[in-house]
Amino acid sequence: MKRFELHYTRIDKEHGPLTESSRHKTRALAEKYARRLVNISKPGTWTFKLTDHGATTRAKNPRIPRKELAGVSKLYKGFREKAPSRARRVSVSIPRALMVMGKAEFIGYRTTHGDEAKLYKHDFKPGSRPLLCVDQHGKIFFVGGRYRVTSRGIVDLDSKRRELD
Repeated sequence: MKRFELHYTRIDKEHGPLTESSRHKTRALAEKYARRLVNISKPGTWTFKLTDHGATTRAKNPRIPRKELAGVSKLYKGFREKAPSRARRVSVSIPRALMVMGKAEFIGYRTTHGDEAKLYKHDFKPGSRPLLCVDQHGKIFFVGGRYRVTSRGIVDLDSKRRELD
């Protein structure tokens, strides 16, 4: 059976380096666990090393599973009020170390609904705010937080994952 071992270290001014490890059946579960660790902890700098024990090499240009493509297509239709005209493959890499800048209070974005472009601002509620992090190249990541994107846009969630108004 394939196993992924996640070694993680949190560097904190109060505690210094804290190193542990955990084992997971899939890479996705290991990466999900890493994101959860960052979300529930005090701010600090995390480093992650994922060791692949016996897993097969992934193709350079893997196919997008139909279920995932259908899910994002449905979300696009609900949010943008029209069907997507094309799909685009983007490369996303999860860094092993992030610097936590602080919690995101709000996010602003411009998008099109129907034929009209609008500017939107979402103010995160206190329990829903994600961490604003950057990697070594200055690329921004939102980590954790209790929210989801629906056809209405960004929706905050309470501690039981129910939508807040």
